[in-house]
Amino acid sequence: MNLIDIFTYENLVHLIDILVIWFVLYNIANWVRGTRAMQLVRGIVILIVVRLIAWWIGLDTVSWILDQVINWGPIALVVLFQQEIRRALENLGTRSFFRPAGTSVPSEEIVMTALDQALPYLSRRRIGALIAIEQETSLAEIIDTGITLDAQVSSALLINTFIPNTPLHDGAAIIRSDRLVAATAYLPLSSNPSTSKDLGTRHRAGLGLAESTDAIVIIVSEETGEVSIAQKGVLHRSLKPEKYDQFLRDRLITENEKNHSDVFANLASWVAGSSKKKNGNRHDDNSKGGSGSDEVH
Repeated sequence: MNLIDIFTYENLVHLIDILVIWFVLYNIANWVRGTRAMQLVRGIVILIVVRLIAWWIGLDTVSWILDQVINWGPIALVVLFQQEIRRALENLGTRSFFRPAGTSVPSEEIVMTALDQALPYLSRRRIGALIAIEQETSLAEIIDTGITLDAQVSSALLINTFIPNTPLHDGAAIIRSDRLVAATAYLPLSSNPSTSKDLGTRHRAGLGLAESTDAIVIIVSEETGEVSIAQKGVLHRSLKPEKYDQFLRDRLITENEKNHSDVFANLASWVAGSSKKKNGNRHDDNSKGGSGSDEVH
């Protein structure tokens, strides 16, 4: 296979076409995942499946009703999800899609560096803190309850946020990627009846968010200075520095760069495979032509 054959005009057009579709679908999936819109997508899939089953069985009335729901549903969706649509359009206008390669530090490393320095400081001085780190599930609704900051995370910023008697110390700080996006945010309290009665409001709030989302919530006790972490509805209490450091490192590993690498590797393999197949077909045609000429002779 000639390497030049991969970069033909036809292959490049196909590659650009696939990249554009992948880019659009990837961003839509990121926007939908972890929001109310994800539940909507599941509902639409269920409606379509039921509609197909009704058509196959011959349930005319059910099919007609579902057709009306599907036809008029988009109008209702625009009304019901106007906040999500507005937020998505705002993000589309403000986000940076392209960053210079090799000039940025991974966001998880920035967050870990800030936490490594801030948590021991807060713990030793018994400064109460509540820090939520966004994962797959969007915390947009939680962020809206606080004061918007949008500053790069640093230990100094986290420490000063929770210094007592300052405007931002009450409530939770929200971290998205490597940005401190909000402070004084309100977190829902845990409604689990089996929750220990000796938990304070800060711990109940951290556990409440961990029960309803996949966020990692760090709680520093104002009474004891102990560091606890809540995730997936479980509260890990009184962690030693080496324990919570390892816990955070194990869970703050993002798959974004790996996914990007896998996607581009798959695309390159697909293009190479298409070219190889095309060259194979050409070889088969030439072989057939050659065998035909042998028969003539």
